[in-house]
Amino acid sequence: MISDSSYREVTDIEDYNQLGVKIVYQFPYNDYEHSAISTNDTAYVISKWGKYGKYKHYKHECEYYYSSEDDSPDTTIYAEYRYFLLNPKMTGSTSILCDNVQRTFSTDITDMTGASLSWEKGPHIDSISGGAGKSTFTVQGSENTDGESYMNFKISTLSGFTWSDSKSFWAGKPVFTSISGPNPPYIYKGCTGQPYTFWANPARDPDSQSSYTWMVQPGYLDWYFQYKYYDWVTIVFNDPSDYYQVIARATNICGPTSWVITYDEIGFIEIMDCYYFSMYPNPASDYVTLTLTVPDTDTDFEIPSDFKIQIIDNAGMTYYSAIKSGDSFTIPVNNLKNGNYLVSITFDNKIENLPLIIKH
Repeated sequence: MISDSSYREVTDIEDYNQLGVKIVYQFPYNDYEHSAISTNDTAYVISKWGKYGKYKHYKHECEYYYSSEDDSPDTTIYAEYRYFLLNPKMTGSTSILCDNVQRTFSTDITDMTGASLSWEKGPHIDSISGGAGKSTFTVQGSENTDGESYMNFKISTLSGFTWSDSKSFWAGKPVFTSISGPNPPYIYKGCTGQPYTFWANPARDPDSQSSYTWMVQPGYLDWYFQYKYYDWVTIVFNDPSDYYQVIARATNICGPTSWVITYDEIGFIEIMDCYYFSMYPNPASDYVTLTLTVPDTDTDFEIPSDFKIQIIDNAGMTYYSAIKSGDSFTIPVNNLKNGNYLVSITFDNKIENLPLIIKH
């Protein structure tokens, strides 16, 4: 009797107040089938006998209605009970919804007496038509606002039973506000040949279906991507004494975001040769050894042919001056008085200063 796909047959019903319960009574009688379906008023059914029309009457008036309260029930012919529950559906696409593009959500429940239909839309979308009390709700993507959104739908019956469904989807372009990193940190001054990782903020939401374009400015400088994966990249810079900026943007079917640049967060990135001098012992009494260390990643650095070494006190007086070569050399300090000094190393128009303490 019920062939509508909006109902599903179940084997048992514990609570007749569940959503849209229909109880079908089937009575075999000769070559005809007498069936009845429950109504909102539990005392009545709508009955049909074979090819004849439907009529509404009390449930106990069915010719072969069987009830446990009957004094002398007919035990050979009785009603077969079949139970059906309303099987509501909400339809509507969950693909990305772009700005000013409309989308309609709908339900197949349109004639449920006494039921209320309610809709709730998520952020980043605008109402167009339908909604509360209607079987459809049309929305469109909002301008200049992007992100995760949703559509909720609920049916409430007079008995207090409810049914709901929800669909989530992305609305608009990707969200990309800043570039985080780098890792390792403190890349105001970075090293040539050293990898540094940058990543988009916020992290890529899979629902946005975003792709990312990463670039380094100026483009003519020597750099390359060591790794690149959607919302993060690892970059190696090779040109010393130059300044870089990392820029990026995200794109999906609704279009690209604005370009985001590291200047907004950390400014320009200065890349240099990452050699350094160490001095031992310090404090010293007889001599100190200066050692030049160059990281393995700094493959472009060439050790200068000579270094000018000076020891200067706080007043600017020079106590020692010599030209040294190589990457390690020893300086005598046994003739210096106790106190604080500065060891100045000059090479290739650069100066490195190391503090020295003399203590006899």
